[in-house]
Formats: sequence, structure tokens, C-alpha cells
Amino acid sequence: MKLHYEKQLIKLVDVMTDNRGLIQHSKGSEPDLNFGYSIDDVSRGLVVLARTFPRFEDAKAHKVYLDYIKRAQRTDGFFHNFYEAYNGQWNWRAEDSSILQDCFGRVIWALAEFTGSKYPRDERKEAEKIFLEHLDLSQKLRFNASKSFALSGLSDYFFRTQDKNAERIARELAENLAENFKNHSDKDWRWFADEMTYCNPRLPHSMIKAGYVLGDKELINVGKSSLDFLIENSFDESGIFHAIGNKGWFEKGKIPAKYDQQTVEAGDMVEVCVDACKISASEKYKKYAKKAFQWFSGKNIFRKSMMDSSGGVYDAITENGINKNQGAESLLSYLLAATKLE
Repeated sequence: MKLHYEKQLIKLVDVMTDNRGLIQHSKGSEPDLNFGYSIDDVSRGLVVLARTFPRFEDAKAHKVYLDYIKRAQRTDGFFHNFYEAYNGQWNWRAEDSSILQDCFGRVIWALAEFTGSKYPRDERKEAEKIFLEHLDLSQKLRFNASKSFALSGLSDYFFRTQDKNAERIARELAENLAENFKNHSDKDWRWFADEMTYCNPRLPHSMIKAGYVLGDKELINVGKSSLDFLIENSFDESGIFHAIGNKGWFEKGKIPAKYDQQTVEAGDMVEVCVDACKISASEKYKKYAKKAFQWFSGKNIFRKSMMDSSGGVYDAITENGINKNQGAESLLSYLLAATKLE
């Protein structure tokens, strides 16, 4: 399946990336330095470039992203997230435990994908060195989302290298998530907690990947069961994708929030369904991957495209219509979905 996303890649590298990092937000289609840079976006950007090299030559963007990660390392082993453009300082005020751990998980995922890319060996080794230096800290992650990000990276790395330490930590994280799934699930609710919040597809995704590389069918079953439950609550009868809205989320015993639908959820749904299709050989997941991807082109609740003619991607669907700001997260979510679907 050949997809055309060169315009989005060019916007990522030429417009959103400068010599310090990946600019986090835009006003309309214009990057807004008032909000600085985020390691979450830098990590996702590194994954996109890892998947598209050498077909798409990014010149120096990957070096900018790797340098950002190196500069962001804290003395406690975690990573700073927000770098402020105008004073050149890290924003410590925005670094609570969940943010730090989510950032850490995304960095582990990104470094793992980059070490398996086709970039020159020296650059991959540089990323691998950071990955291995921080590997053991993955055991200290306490939040489901953080664990799922890291688990995806650990699974990728173990699959390629058969590294025993990566295998041990991946199994530990996967079994912990499986235990959370068991403790919170019943016949009407199949999830890892009593509420669905953000980046929901990443949880079943990490379980399916981990189960596959570890040869553990029970982990795969947890991933598939939770994914099927998420799908049941994310697509309407006509097949239109409805991301769990962040204005209320989805609490056990209630109905999913309809708004605001974040672009990242559509992209994440594409990714998990593609890998679920590969691992389970179930055609139903291919169907849902395509339907979630069509959300970007207008098969959504408002029947409007989330794509801007410049190559940008709009941020969200709100109860008042499309939020036409175009942050890095939305652009990257589309690119991650497109590269995975391809």
C-alpha cells in the first residue's frame, strides 16, 4: 500500500524543526515558539524518521532530535520534557511524576526503533548507548501509559537483539499490565484501570507486541481482549471512528466522552490495528486500521478533513467543530499512522 505523505514529512523537518528541537505548537499553520519544545514530540519525530530513512533524507533533523534527548537527561535518570525557547531553560514546573514517566517511556520506544533503523551504524550506536544506560530505570515506571510506551520499545529491541535484560524487564512490565487488566476487568469492562484516558490504543498495542516477541499467548489474549473492547467503544455502527474524548474521558459504568477527539488517538488506533492484524492474522483489524486512518481524510463525526493544504494536520475535533491549530503531536500522529499502515 503506497501512501503519499512527503508533504507532511517536509513540514516536519523544514517547518517544525529548528536547530534546538521540534517546535511543540502552532497558531494555525505557523509554529509558535511561545510554547517551546517537548521531548514527547522529539521522540515521536525520531520514530517517524527511523521508519522513513533512507527513502526520505532528513539531513540533520535526526541529529537534532538525538541531541535534544541527550541534553534532556536528568541526574535521576529520567528526561526533562519542555524546553522554553526564549530563556533556553527546562521547565521544571511541568515535570510531575506521570509526565516524567510518560516522557521516559516514549524516549525508550523511540531509541529502540531508531537503533533498528537503516541509519549509519555510528548514529544507531549512539542511540543504543542511551537506551542501554536507561534500560533498568524502566522497572520503576508506575503508570500504565508509561509502561506501555516503554514496553513497546523493549519488545522491539529484544526481538532484534535477544538481549536478556530487555527480555526480563519487558516480561516484568507486561505481567504487571496483565495483572492490572485482571484486577479491573469484568464482563462489561475489559481494561487496565477504571478509566480510559489518553493514548488508549498504546496499552493493548504493547501487550500484543510483548506477547508475540516473548512467545506468551496469554499476553496476546489480554492485548486482543482490551483492543476489542476499545474498538467496541470507538467506532459507531457505520464504521466512523470516535476517539475517546478528553472532556470527560471514559469511566467504568459510564459512556465515552464524545469530545474533544484528539488526533493522537486516531493515529494510535491505526498502529495497534496494523500490528494486531499481522500477529493474529485477523482481517477485522485491517478493516479497523483503514477506518481509523480515514478519520484524517474526513470520515469522522463532522465529515471534514483534518488535513491542511500546507501539509499540516489539525489538532482535534471539538463540540464546536475542528480545532484548526496544528501542533507537532497531530502531524506526528498522522505520520506514525501512515508509516505503519504502509
